[in-house]
Amino acid sequence: MTIKSIIQGRDLEQGLDYPNKLILESYILYLILSFKHNNRLRIKITFGQLRMNFIRKLNGEI
Repeated sequence: MTIKSIIQGRDLEQGLDYPNKLILESYILYLILSFKHNNRLRIKITFGQLRMNFIRKLNGEI
């Protein structure tokens, strides 16, 4: 996922679309908080892992 695709609200790799601005803003906030949190405690989680975790949360799998 690129910054451009985040701004556009879609993940071209996964074919997912985020038309809802609130979901998009929540996703970006989630990424910021996750990086901030993980920098202090342990090795950084990769961007891909964060994205998949967020998608799984949206789908109710976690």
